[in-house]
Amino acid sequence: MAIRYATLLTGSGSDDSVDQIDGAILAVGDITIVPCLTDKKKYWYYVDESGATESSPDVIAPNTNAGNKRHKLGGVYGAGAEGDTIAPATNTDEYIPQWNGVDSKTLKNGFAKSTLALSGVNSDITSTSALSTLQVATSLALAKDSATTFDHVDQNFQLKNSADEWTVYAQIQGITRSNVDGLEDGGCNFFTKSAGALIEAMRMTEADTIFNENGVNRNFRVESDTDINAFWISGGTGVVGIGTRTGAGKLCVNGGLTVGSDADAGDNNLKVEGTGYFVGALTAASYADNTPGYEGDALAEILLIKSVDGKIDHSTLPSFVRKQVDKKVYETVELSEVLSEVAFETVQIKQDKTVDSVDKKGKLTKEKIVRSTVQEPDGFEIKDEKVVEKFKEVVTYETELVNKRQLKAGVHFDSEAGKFYQKINDSETTTENGKCTQQNQIGVEVEEQRDLGAMISMLVVAVQQLKQTVGATK
Repeated sequence: MAIRYATLLTGSGSDDSVDQIDGAILAVGDITIVPCLTDKKKYWYYVDESGATESSPDVIAPNTNAGNKRHKLGGVYGAGAEGDTIAPATNTDEYIPQWNGVDSKTLKNGFAKSTLALSGVNSDITSTSALSTLQVATSLALAKDSATTFDHVDQNFQLKNSADEWTVYAQIQGITRSNVDGLEDGGCNFFTKSAGALIEAMRMTEADTIFNENGVNRNFRVESDTDINAFWISGGTGVVGIGTRTGAGKLCVNGGLTVGSDADAGDNNLKVEGTGYFVGALTAASYADNTPGYEGDALAEILLIKSVDGKIDHSTLPSFVRKQVDKKVYETVELSEVLSEVAFETVQIKQDKTVDSVDKKGKLTKEKIVRSTVQEPDGFEIKDEKVVEKFKEVVTYETELVNKRQLKAGVHFDSEAGKFYQKINDSETTTENGKCTQQNQIGVEVEEQRDLGAMISMLVVAVQQLKQTVGATK
């Protein structure tokens, strides 16, 4: 920050006025002090990049190289300003008064009480309320005048340790991950103190929510109203538990597990509604055989089974072995062709901005434009018997919005026919005899099938009955 002096507010030529300061040498936060020769008042200004319209004495723009830089009035004193303070003419209950910017004795209705702003180091807020130090009725904004990628605003939670030292026991960070206007990305990190070090517990970005990014021995547990270990991940072993936190396998389930439906498998049971596939040996060490047992004249029932066109007629099967399943019914639908000019749409995508460059071999390449390079926390390591934080270099590149033509959702391009078709669902398309088709479900019908386990049970009884019959005839 630079401090400059002038004797006039505005002027021309080579006089010593504020607007004669070249904008090229100004930086945000610079101060200009003006003991004005014309009205004997003392003004002070600070520089910002608001680009505000010039309105002296409140806003003064440099005469050269102004850009968006402006001198903004910070205060004015002297020249008859001495005397009693004059209060605002309107209701002051809703506002915190400020000096009116003209003299140093008249107040105005400054800003609403709900927008109290603090700046500087160690700004304290206290309250006479017995409930808390600070109460905010609607929202509290923590702001930092920065547009740097991966810069952050921190909210620290401090208490004193045994040595009577203020210590940050927890921290919440709000992070700028992309500052491109209209495409901003933000993140939020949560830190807690562990063994004297502030360690990241959870990270939320525009793409992921990450728990335990630094890989410390920190468990993750979800509790329900009836199960304190509804979901558990061990930070030390990586074991995932459902209903348990003491499992030894990679995934342990203490309770019933259902695959393929919402049905209740029952406690400690596995229910698979669909086809089960096993790679490797399936042993029966603790396998319960639920094959139904048949009672009755198995031979007489089997003799009634008939076949049609080389296939079993399920209607002639014994009721003991019959089962009904729901079978989806489909129809083949020929898809409608769409013109190529309506098959595409224009979308905007964000991509890295590049410039033409020549590599060491003289070959023309595209090179990304680096926007910033920062050091981002990357866990901890031990150095000289101390736990120290590690950092990794994160490079952010300039991005731009570009228009891209792509197929509309639901449009299929048939590479064999070179035509575009409007799909009716997400199923696969088939091209045959110059026609592009899809299968469309039109209903469900009941299909008669047989229970193989029940048939085996019945056949076993039939063999036993046949042996008894043969033995009786000897």
